[in-house]
Amino acid sequence: MNNVGVLLYQHGETEQARAWYQRAADAGDHDAANLGALLLEQRDAEEGST
Repeated sequence: MNNVGVLLYQHGETEQARAWYQRAADAGDHDAANLGALLLEQRDAEEGST
């Protein structure tokens, strides 16, 4: 269920990806929520290093 979130994230649609992951977590897909959190942490780390 996390493919849509990954695609959104890869295309720079981080807010839409975050919302998608939140909906997945609300629906009980905790693996998707964990992946979303990792991707967003990675984004934050990359933004902090530039």
